[in-house]
Amino acid sequence: MAPSRISEPYDRRRVLDWSFVAWAGGVAASMPFWQSSFYTGPFSKAYPGAGDLSMFVAAGAGAVLYLLTYRLKPLWVRRPSGGSLGLAANEPSAAIS
Repeated sequence: MAPSRISEPYDRRRVLDWSFVAWAGGVAASMPFWQSSFYTGPFSKAYPGAGDLSMFVAAGAGAVLYLLTYRLKPLWVRRPSGGSLGLAANEPSAAIS
């Protein structure tokens, strides 16, 4: 018995999903912790010995945001086309006799 696949990654109708929002929220939450040559956040300026903690903050915030939103409907979905040429792999095709 072959393992079943999760259908969401193969759904070509999805354009924008909550995972992007979780990623963007993680990046935004990590900005105060950035420590680089072009930008240093307020936390990193106040505590320079702590180092660049942004990757840990981004991973934690992104994971929390994703767990809070992953069951919601996608933000932006393509509408199905009227023609029969644009059928997705998971849509049943009409039987032609």
